[in-house]
Amino acid sequence: MSGLFEGLKENDLESLVVPLISVDQYESKLDDDSIVVGFFVRDREPAGDLNRFIQKGAVDLLDTDVSPAPNENGEYLVFVEMLRDREFPQRLLAMLDSLRGLTAIEDWSLDIYDVEENLPATLENLEKMVRLVSLEEGESEEDELVEFFQNSDLEGMVVEGRQIHLRGSQTSVELSLVDFGDFQSVKENNAVLAQGTRLDETAQRNVSLLQNLLGDTWIVEHLQDHVLLSNVLDENVALLRI
Repeated sequence: MSGLFEGLKENDLESLVVPLISVDQYESKLDDDSIVVGFFVRDREPAGDLNRFIQKGAVDLLDTDVSPAPNENGEYLVFVEMLRDREFPQRLLAMLDSLRGLTAIEDWSLDIYDVEENLPATLENLEKMVRLVSLEEGESEEDELVEFFQNSDLEGMVVEGRQIHLRGSQTSVELSLVDFGDFQSVKENNAVLAQGTRLDETAQRNVSLLQNLLGDTWIVEHLQDHVLLSNVLDENVALLRI
């Protein structure tokens, strides 16, 4: 077996790490609004090994630590603090990928703050269920989103975290916000904008629904499982998962 780093080899932590991750359920020691991820390990020594392995990895972190005592299940927690930003989902998934050889875990589950059931560790679930901007930024972004949709035919809209509910006179739709801002910044941050526009029947139906909800001054583009909304009266765009 090839060495992962000094003292650890492939599968050394197999059956010692629980394939469940706590996300955003513990408070940070460094920053009131960073994201704390918790790994559950069945003994203190392998918890230390996992902690050191994560520290030596290529993923950007703020801090790591091991709980001084086990939880009620006899498991030690390895806490990993990460920036709360839109790159968090990709960073966490890259970390999980790097742990595959050490833990032999292929499929992880997420135990996310304020979410009732555990979910598979996917990009979609992380983007949809985890708050990815700071509270201060989120308040500002919510105000900007309300202003962005003011020039529409909507009868109402509600922003709940990353979920946006758009309501018209006869129908409504719920979308998950991926990014918002000027077009160039959104394009640089999201590779999906380099993909071709979908023209299949489902995409055309979604575009028609949103176009009717928003009004004549709006442009709706369907890209994979995303929609890009823009308005001729506004320089900003909104990228949402449909």
